[in-house]
Amino acid sequence: MKVAMLRSKLLTALDLVTNVVAKKPTQPALACVRISAMTNGTVRFDTSNLTAGITRTETAIEVARGGDIALNAHDLRERVQKASAEDVVFTLAKDAARVSIRSGAMAFSMAPFPIEEMPEIIELSAGEAVSVPTAMVARAIAAVAGSAYQGIDRPQQHQVRF
Repeated sequence: MKVAMLRSKLLTALDLVTNVVAKKPTQPALACVRISAMTNGTVRFDTSNLTAGITRTETAIEVARGGDIALNAHDLRERVQKASAEDVVFTLAKDAARVSIRSGAMAFSMAPFPIEEMPEIIELSAGEAVSVPTAMVARAIAAVAGSAYQGIDRPQQHQVRF
């Protein structure tokens, strides 16, 4: 996998999807963001805490080689925030043991998490119905609402739309 994208697009995606990622999750896979790059120039970012999942898709990305990787979401976000260059390039080593990330003079590598251990986010088509237990919906709303209102003193004055 080799992907080059604007730092601003990467940070926008990571800012959104890390909202459901705990700093110290109960399972290592829940600390990760799955990054799926397609050769059509689309990159998808997925995270889940097993109650709620968030997906963000970015387009108009330079994808030399497609693929999937899973990286620690908060570590990646913190490192990309420190980058000063506009472009960020991800390159997965041929043995898939390391991902190198470059942005201008900054370069670092991260060990990817096994992609097969990532929780799957189920997508529904518009109008498609699904039956979900009430307790699960309540937990999902609490997780999403809590993430959406971090730092707000009076969340009851705001709305959450699903």
